[in-house]
Amino acid sequence: KGGQIVKAQIKNFKTYNSLPLYLIKDNNASFNINFGTTDNRILNTKDLFFKPTVSKNGETTVVSMKLNVSNSQFLEYRYEIKPNNYMVNFAIRSQGLSSVINSSNPINLNWSLNGFRNEKSLKTENTMYTKLYYKSDDDVDDLGAGKSDIINNLDWVSYKQHFFSSSLLSDTPFNKAAITSTDLVKDEERDTIFTKRFELQTPLALTNGELNYNLKWFYGPSDYNLLKTFEGTSLGETADLGWGIFGFLNKTVFYPVFNFLKGFLSNYGLIIILMTIVVRILMSPLVYKSYV
Repeated sequence: KGGQIVKAQIKNFKTYNSLPLYLIKDNNASFNINFGTTDNRILNTKDLFFKPTVSKNGETTVVSMKLNVSNSQFLEYRYEIKPNNYMVNFAIRSQGLSSVINSSNPINLNWSLNGFRNEKSLKTENTMYTKLYYKSDDDVDDLGAGKSDIINNLDWVSYKQHFFSSSLLSDTPFNKAAITSTDLVKDEERDTIFTKRFELQTPLALTNGELNYNLKWFYGPSDYNLLKTFEGTSLGETADLGWGIFGFLNKTVFYPVFNFLKGFLSNYGLIIILMTIVVRILMSPLVYKSYV
């Protein structure tokens, strides 16, 4: 139903109370396309049933979800899942629906997610680090809680929950995309399930009367070394490296040194000791003047 991802578990990670860590579970997320038809109906894909087929392309698993009008007319969600990869290729395509979709009505994509609480310190997780990030016109920015905005040329939106992120990326930028971030925590002393609600609503354009969008889903850790491997996306800028000059030093000095040492050593304790020595050597001129 809906052809959407209904469960996303991040393997090898646990919540603060040692439970499996899910970014999507129990209907906390919704992905929907709303459109009108030529016979004056309004359809929501989240309410309709798609026919699934699974195939393999080398090591890649291909899951095709088709909403069939007839054998030659359908709306397809196509997922390409690669092993050991947090990024899932996702395509939205229609075939033969130019006579079915009413192009005079707006076609809206809606994606919302209620972020699960994953950390013991709810205040730290929710107040400081859980944010909505987005990229527009080559700039990465964030949206504060309780705010909404209209963004043109939206390349991607990322629902970041401190150590983990849920992101939707598009090869074709979205125009007039509405993004919203809402704080769901009413009382930090209570056992809260969700931290924030994130929402994206954006119109989709037809190409020759059909839908044709190439997108990507990312569900995984907000790890700078991981995110920067997705070249051309700038997802690495959502990773928390510290503010101001500390973030600059972490990005340009400490991460490169750490990654260099990690190439030779597997013991993180020894790496930290060596990094401490390196930093002390680099800081020695300033430290010497301070002692004098």
